[in-house]
Amino acid sequence: MRIYLLALFAVLATLPFEGLTIMGLPLARTTGLLLILAFFLKVLFSYSDGLSINRNHFFVLLALTLLILFSTLRSNNTDSALVIAISLIGNLLFFVIFCNLVKTTNTFSLSILVVAFSFFLSTIISVNIDTQVIQISDELSDDLRFSDLRQAGFLRNANRYGYFALLVFWCGTILYALKLTSNKLSLAITLIGAVTVILSMSRAVILGLAFGLIYYIFIWNAKRAAVALFFGCFVVLTAPIFLSVNQEENILTNMLINRFQPEVLLNSGSTSARTSIWQDTIQRIDENPLLGVPLGSLEGVIGMSGHKTHEPHNTFLYILQYFGIIGLIVILGYFLWLLSIFLSADLNKNIRLLLLIFSVSMLIPNIFHTTLTWKPTLLMFCYIVSIMKFSRNNTLPSSNS
Repeated sequence: MRIYLLALFAVLATLPFEGLTIMGLPLARTTGLLLILAFFLKVLFSYSDGLSINRNHFFVLLALTLLILFSTLRSNNTDSALVIAISLIGNLLFFVIFCNLVKTTNTFSLSILVVAFSFFLSTIISVNIDTQVIQISDELSDDLRFSDLRQAGFLRNANRYGYFALLVFWCGTILYALKLTSNKLSLAITLIGAVTVILSMSRAVILGLAFGLIYYIFIWNAKRAAVALFFGCFVVLTAPIFLSVNQEENILTNMLINRFQPEVLLNSGSTSARTSIWQDTIQRIDENPLLGVPLGSLEGVIGMSGHKTHEPHNTFLYILQYFGIIGLIVILGYFLWLLSIFLSADLNKNIRLLLLIFSVSMLIPNIFHTTLTWKPTLLMFCYIVSIMKFSRNNTLPSSNS
């Protein structure tokens, strides 16, 4: 089992390097598929050793896989549909493998640390390395390093980078709240995660971060909150010294504040494009309410608004567009699941509060982006389920203090 854990950690370490390719193969996706293949070979040849897969996880995996395959088989663009289907089903299988392999709090905390430090490493490399040295896909060439101070790293674009940074913020917060590592290390990860969220300049993700910071209001006393506020102000005030757009304007005045001005929010190109795409998507949902549109069938299709609508920049509209009324059941099931966690009597209130704010914080960017194939969404579910399991088993250090 140890070798599979090492393989799992190796895959986790590649996730922040999603855009990196080796011999023409995407690093993160290839290692993930190899892990899935190795795990199933283990199950096939060592079934007598026993396989402890949660029954609920198995039924959810089976139901969603059948739903995805049904939509794929209906598609008139098989190649595009298969790419999406493999990514979605691969994420589901990885979730099952993660929950099967991560059985102790030590393994869980180590998996979180691997993700966090790999993300920091990818950020450092992306800012400093010469793009001629590494092999990357064409669309990443312009995004690697800082582009108008919107960090993209190896994650295709600044929004994906910011969403991963938000997960890293929660990595530190989870470690701190559950006392899985030292407070200094946990808070350092939290702080760096928050700073990199801001550097991404992704408005949706920054809103998710702002909601996530509410958690600390509940768990910190007045003294700690005051120290944190002072330190936060210090970081904000000194950031322009190190991160200047030019000699006259700094990151705060030129980018961050400007991006949140009401007139910019209401009249920006991204806002206009999203509202137009949402209108096209809603119309398509209305035309295909039962089964939805087959996966891959909208690749390259231009909607009435003049924008491509295969990706509606909203996770919930995406599910409704491609899976119809069954997609609606999936969405309702997700929110009912969150409600059941919050009302669960066998979870203490601190765990319920952590999971509620964590899930909502990560949910906010999904209103403006489609993140089903983004790795932080996958890891969010892995973390939530693992925390619930450890809490119910009373194996969390925070439960014994």
